[in-house]
Amino acid sequence: MPDWASRPSWIWAPLPDDPQKRADIVASAITGGHDVTSRPEYFRPIPEAATTMRERYLPLHSLTGGAGLLTKSDFEKRLAELGRVEADLGVLPIDGRGRFGSIVFDRATGQPLAYWPVNGNIPLTRKPRKSE
Repeated sequence: MPDWASRPSWIWAPLPDDPQKRADIVASAITGGHDVTSRPEYFRPIPEAATTMRERYLPLHSLTGGAGLLTKSDFEKRLAELGRVEADLGVLPIDGRGRFGSIVFDRATGQPLAYWPVNGNIPLTRKPRKSE
């Protein structure tokens, strides 16, 4: 059990490849039951997700320019705090338990660098699996 001062541990929880197990988990989640995120047997270290996530990253500038998004000056300030250039970073929207936001990742390593509580009009897109 982490103590109150510990940093979050990041994991990847992909749906299983087995179509029946995948369908069972999705059906459970839709009806308010357990989702893949509450099944530790599917947890994987975040670096294992780097390739999959890299395919889905949105550019950081997708977090700017509209209602509920970052102003240009706030965006530049946050980018400066990370000490990185925009081209080296990617962002993925997240939501859960009534909280929405975005995680900023290092494109090369897949490591999460920051949580920005911005969700605005970021398009939630899904790329089809190779088998679809």
